[in-house]
Amino acid sequence: MPTEKEIVDQLRGFYEGGGMRQKDLAAALGLSPQQLAEILASRNRPTAAQILRIQEFLKEKTMSSIRVDPPVMRQAASNPGPKTLLEARDRIADLEAQLLQLRGSATAPKAASTVPAPTMKPKLAGSGADAPTIATPGSVQPNKNQMAVNVPAPEKKSLPTTANTPVLVQLILDKTVFGDLLSMLDNPVHSSMQRACIYAEVKKRRALEGV
Repeated sequence: MPTEKEIVDQLRGFYEGGGMRQKDLAAALGLSPQQLAEILASRNRPTAAQILRIQEFLKEKTMSSIRVDPPVMRQAASNPGPKTLLEARDRIADLEAQLLQLRGSATAPKAASTVPAPTMKPKLAGSGADAPTIATPGSVQPNKNQMAVNVPAPEKKSLPTTANTPVLVQLILDKTVFGDLLSMLDNPVHSSMQRACIYAEVKKRRALEGV
């Protein structure tokens, strides 16, 4: 517990630091300006009640000086996020429309690849239906090992450039199927913030599905 001298020294430091005017400080402590001046100059000792009042006053000032600033999310300087609720709703509506377009392109039917039918081998003239067939020179023989048809790789899905905050990105990811999430994860066009959100969503869904 601090001594009387230490409490008076703390009060003197508070006053000399410009915390309050002498008149206001004396009123806050229940003292007259003259009594406060004598205590600060060590010409008069404070009573026990005055010591308790001074100690409570200094404790209140110390606690009120502690301030914790709330965290501030940094917005991209080139493309700031919505400032009003109406702008946020409009931005969400635009993102949902873009998401529907992405889903529409993903479910569009692909053209079936056509493979030419093998040509029939000619039969010997005058032979019956059960006569063996022979291949004539220059005739096209069907290849037993058909070459695989080149199918273009599916286009990687991507987030729209307007999704520039974690909140807007999560709104899209919540409505995205898992296959499209994996495609987005490998797309290098995303920003570091977007990639982090996509990776977190993929990890969360894998944990839920036990993959």
